[in-house]
Order: sequence, then structure tokens, then C-alpha cells
Amino acid sequence: MSDSFGLIKGLKVTFKELFRKSVTDKYPKEFREKPQRFHGRHVLNKYEDGMEKCIGCELCAGVCPAQCIYVRGEDNPEENPVSPGERYGFIYEINMLSVFTVRYVWKPAQLKLLQ
Repeated sequence: MSDSFGLIKGLKVTFKELFRKSVTDKYPKEFREKPQRFHGRHVLNKYEDGMEKCIGCELCAGVCPAQCIYVRGEDNPEENPVSPGERYGFIYEINMLSVFTVRYVWKPAQLKLLQ
């Protein structure tokens, strides 16, 4: 008798959820707004006219504590410039595994040393 009561109770939950409106109906056509400080996929930003903001100075690679950024700059081509400066980031790579290591391992350990 208790097995049939459990079955009826489970089917009640199933039928109640079956007729509820789905939350993800609009997903492929409409995307939700991302927060202003979203730390998702790292991309190389561009100006409105399509030029890259990276000028290949390699400063970001020099100050990165985990050495997870690699930038190799080259001279900007005169006929088809990529960025507004004399140079541009020919190779721009971020090793995300090192980024996560810095965020979750290195910084807490560094804070403990400072205390």
C-alpha cells in the first residue's frame, strides 16, 4: 500500500511540473544581460571603428604576477593599420589555468604572508 502511495505522490509532482511554464523558452533568441563586471571569456577590446585597443607594448605581460599573459608586438602595417599606435599585439594569449591559479591559490597565500 505504501509503494502505491509513493507512486501517486511522485506522479502528482510530475504532473504539476509538466504544466508549468518553462523558464528557458526564450534562450536561443534572447540572451540575458551580463553584469557590468562580468569576468567571463577574455577578449581583446576594439574601438568603434574596429581598431584594436592593444598597442603591443607588452606591459600587461610584464606586470602579470602569474605570467599568464603572453603578448608579442609587431610594427603596424602602413597600408592597413590594426591599432592606432606604431605597434599592435601580433600574438595575444591568456593562459586561463594560470589566471584561476592566481585568483584562488596565490592571492590567499599572499594575504596570509602579509598578516
